[in-house]
Amino acid sequence: MYTFPHRTFQEYLAACHLTDHGYPDQISELAINDADRWREVILLAAAKAARGSTFAFWALVETLSSSDVDRNNISKCWGAYFAGQIIIETTDINHLSERESLKVDQVKKWHIALIESDVLPASERVLAGKNLYYMGDSRFTPNAWFLPNDPMLGFVEILDGNFLFGIESVDVLVESFFIARFLTTIDQYNTFIQDSSYESTKVNGLIRGVGNEPVTGVSWADAVAYCDWLTSKLRDEKSISEILSNYLEQGGHVALPDELEWEKAAKGGVELILQDGQHYPNSFPNRTFPWGNNHDENNANTSNARIRSVSPVGCFPNGASPYGVQDLSGNVWEWTRSMFDPQEGNEKLKAHRVIRGGTYGGDLSLATCRNRVRGNPSHGTKGRGFRIVLTKRS
Repeated sequence: MYTFPHRTFQEYLAACHLTDHGYPDQISELAINDADRWREVILLAAAKAARGSTFAFWALVETLSSSDVDRNNISKCWGAYFAGQIIIETTDINHLSERESLKVDQVKKWHIALIESDVLPASERVLAGKNLYYMGDSRFTPNAWFLPNDPMLGFVEILDGNFLFGIESVDVLVESFFIARFLTTIDQYNTFIQDSSYESTKVNGLIRGVGNEPVTGVSWADAVAYCDWLTSKLRDEKSISEILSNYLEQGGHVALPDELEWEKAAKGGVELILQDGQHYPNSFPNRTFPWGNNHDENNANTSNARIRSVSPVGCFPNGASPYGVQDLSGNVWEWTRSMFDPQEGNEKLKAHRVIRGGTYGGDLSLATCRNRVRGNPSHGTKGRGFRIVLTKRS
């Protein structure tokens, strides 16, 4: 009896067979019901089909993703995931016919659903997030500086109220502010660089990378410069929502969050006052992590999740805070505007700043709501980025 010593060769032969027999239904059925076993086979089959005819390739894409988005159906989720992967690996996404573009739009809808649910493993959600970027991440709008594509431009309102701050759980009142649901992305920061004359002390020119991943490597001054630029843009923009416009007119400005704002966004208040105006009890007002107290390694991009790099924003939906703010635990450390030690003085560019939230390279135990770390303001590292707030606080 003969066997093939290399699995890759077996997979290649299986792909050849399945593109000639029962294609595309049979290969699709096998892949969505046993993803690990048939992953390479369907990728090879897609490449072989594309060499034969574009019709055969797009027939496979359509079979994998033609149904309405249903994030609760794991088989359909795997199908859409594979559709995105074969599109990115096999086609030129910038040169599609109108019919092909419509099929890609359907796959994009699926990919947003994939990263907004926990049906797929974390590593697959991260890859889906990257593939979504290359297909065109419609969560963000180029016409609004690549901010999120919603009326509030991705800002979440945190209403007046008390919360428990720090290790000692001090009851503190924080006035209303808005915080970005997502970390500031590469696309957003590069838009600032292209539009302004700002010259970073840490980064030369545009930052390379997947545009929906958090920007990293920027100093504290770089992050503050982005905030000042966006404040000016928002104040000059006539089409932003009335809520944001009024807040800016009343003295609101874009800034890095201070420690109180960051931690309240992560923990929630003593009671939760959400945007519908209703008051809800906070089950864990002194929670360890944004999602609660359970040490769940699948809820954040830390070393425990084994992603080993930054991930597109919003790929860990179960790690959201009570307000729906994403990636407050893991992915990248976040600059704040708070000084680590007020005794250092008020020299704006020299005082060490507090960084919060943990990073993809650190343990989950460091990515808690309370952990605070000293950050040299002149240092920009691969594991450090920022998010923004709209605040009236200085």
